[in-house]
Amino acid sequence: DLVKIDVENHELHVIKGALSALNKFQPLVFLEIRRQKSYLKKILEIMPEFYKLYHPSEHALLTIKDKLPWDVLFVPTSNVCTYENDFD
Repeated sequence: DLVKIDVENHELHVIKGALSALNKFQPLVFLEIRRQKSYLKKILEIMPEFYKLYHPSEHALLTIKDKLPWDVLFVPTSNVCTYENDFD
């Protein structure tokens, strides 16, 4: 399952409202962050801990220290192996 969140600077509010569903269903979350580290930091503070942050087109793990893309992909740890192996 995949959730795409692109709501022009309201992504944080959507995630806050969706936390119960994210915890229950653990979908992939495709999220627009507009390369803003401060915005991503706020999102990382509330995202469930079982999510890993990826660059969606490079299929590589991201950290807050990396140069950020316009969009990011959160992958639940239960799907990390599947996600990474799909691109080998």
